[in-house]
Amino acid sequence: LQATNEELMASNEELQSSNEELQSVNEELNTVNAEYQEKMLLVNQVNADLESMGKATGVATVFVDSKMNITRFSPDVAAIFKLRDSDLGRRLDDIAHIMRYPNLMDDLSLTLDTGRVIEQEVGCIDSERMLFVRILPYAIPSSTHRGAVMSFVDVSAYHDAKRLQAILDGLPEHIAVLDPDGTIR
Repeated sequence: LQATNEELMASNEELQSSNEELQSVNEELNTVNAEYQEKMLLVNQVNADLESMGKATGVATVFVDSKMNITRFSPDVAAIFKLRDSDLGRRLDDIAHIMRYPNLMDDLSLTLDTGRVIEQEVGCIDSERMLFVRILPYAIPSSTHRGAVMSFVDVSAYHDAKRLQAILDGLPEHIAVLDPDGTIR
């Protein structure tokens, strides 16, 4: 009985030791969980900031991964690509767009393969609008994930002003635009 009692006491001590270790592991898990929660809050804040910035800038933007699947887009891109939230994960070349840009996918592929930035002005099929297209590579730090981001800026007003200036320059008469106070503009 005494030997059995000693064995039970030794087992009890081992169980107490195991219990202490479990409590220590539980505390570590609680700490890791708290850190994870903080990081999730930070990621959510960054995502909200990115969404808000995309809406505030008014620049049409599309993000694609290395396989040219759409990962994110700004609301303004709906005027160029016929995108819906359900299109996330689809290949970009599956989506119709209004640009006269037959080499879009080739240029996107070139940027993904070489990391080269491509900038080009293209016209729109449905109007006289001109868009400045910029395709940039991006990589997620400390990861193998790569992709590209495309931005589209309407530069029609600039082209209209250039065209108007060319017309004015071509006239035989001298024309000046004046402010109400007489300053030549």
